[in-house]
Amino acid sequence: MELQKPYCEVCWLFADRASPNYENHRGWINGVSGSLHNMLEKIKRHEACNMHIQATAVYMRWKSGKTVDKDNEKEIRNNALFWVKVLDRIITIILTLATLTLAFRGHNEHVHDNICEGGNFLGMVYLMAQYDEILAKVISLPARATKYLSPKIQNELIELLAKTVTVSLVHKINASPFWALILDSTSDITRIDQLSVIIRRVQIDGDNCSIEENFLGFVK
Repeated sequence: MELQKPYCEVCWLFADRASPNYENHRGWINGVSGSLHNMLEKIKRHEACNMHIQATAVYMRWKSGKTVDKDNEKEIRNNALFWVKVLDRIITIILTLATLTLAFRGHNEHVHDNICEGGNFLGMVYLMAQYDEILAKVISLPARATKYLSPKIQNELIELLAKTVTVSLVHKINASPFWALILDSTSDITRIDQLSVIIRRVQIDGDNCSIEENFLGFVK
């Protein structure tokens, strides 16, 4: 678009139309009318006004590709990456406790003032936070902020990991040339009968052959 009269391209593109100074400088957006006498002085005064300076800053950001949307996208990506790292550490702790067959929770659990108290899970989180800035930042968050440390989140992650392990075992069982099903019934402390499901299978890796047993879970 050409206005056929002097105007400021930067302000025409990026000037804040809601600015209190807009009316005083709108000529540089819509085109300067009238006498062109002392135009150099007028240009200097316009370049020194706040509206032009702000528009120039936006223009430079746009020209360099650093737009507001791009900054927001970068912040969103960084935030998502941070929580991916948090979940990676939490899953590692869960797998460690499960491998060692240790209880996760205690009687009184608290996460406050950069301290995790109660149970093995929060204890390991607190231990790792002493040497890891990611978890240190998590436990320093305000009381009601998202931390992914609650018992509900722990249970959900345990269930997801259990399903992943089960799917992996089923694939191995299906790939095995020979396997047998072992069932055993037992009662828990509440006298509820539970049926344990175990698969005994032949594992072949190249020239090596071995017998492995995989526990798939309890059936009530």
